[in-house]
Amino acid sequence: MDFTRLSFLGLTLLALAFPVRRYVLWVRQHGFDWERLVAEVTITEPATGLVGSILIASAATIIFIIGEAVLRRDWLSLICVPITLIFGVGVGLPFYLYLRLRPLHRHFS
Repeated sequence: MDFTRLSFLGLTLLALAFPVRRYVLWVRQHGFDWERLVAEVTITEPATGLVGSILIASAATIIFIIGEAVLRRDWLSLICVPITLIFGVGVGLPFYLYLRLRPLHRHFS
């Protein structure tokens, strides 16, 4: 595995270990109280701006993943769509790039 692929895999694991861990701890403490979660992550204008930016980046990532999967006929990479929806763009994008750089074996008849 080359350095670039290994870097993307490392970033995926870092995103799971740090930011996602914070959300898991919050859910353990407060339960699945989505109204409270939204209230807390949008408590200030800068935080609201960051949330909006992350949502836009997530949408762009999902559109890109789907477009590339169809173009390359790389259906395995579509696993990154639900990963992005569940864990966020910080996990979904580097994991997609990790998968994207793997060799695809095609058999043409």
